Amino acid sequence: MELIDWLYLVLVFGGAAGSLVVGMLLCYLPTLTVLRHQPTLSQEEFRRHYPRRWWIEPAVMVLMVAALMSFGVFFVATMAGFRGAFFFLLGIPWIYSPIAFLELLTGTSVFVPFGRHSRSPLTFIVSRRVYTAATIRLGVLGALLACYFIAGLV
Repeated sequence: MELIDWLYLVLVFGGAAGSLVVGMLLCYLPTLTVLRHQPTLSQEEFRRHYPRRWWIEPAVMVLMVAALMSFGVFFVATMAGFRGAFFFLLGIPWIYSPIAFLELLTGTSVFVPFGRHSRSPLTFIVSRRVYTAATIRLGVLGALLACYFIAGLV
């Protein structure tokens, strides 16, 4: 391979990895800003204090799987041209968007650990500020989707 081919590969994979990191930061930005000093509850504490919200824990996992599958369908349906690199930026906010709808419905924020801490238990925040964080999270996804489709029209 020539040097230009290697540089192209580095740019493509670097852009994909970088956009995933930026997507994660955009997804966690509302949690880090709006919910920063709110008290958190472990799974056991959440079950003890809010027994009527037992359904939130299984709903989170079902919503994550459904969002991952819908993202795969969206990926296959709209994959075209240079938008593919931008597409990875949508990944994490898209997959976390059903959780934002759950936050809007219940006023409960759920931190879903992944990566090195994926075996950690879920962490919950019950606060009025959760509505603000969920709205910001959905607004970021809406803005990213608008940019994605506008980029496809140009």
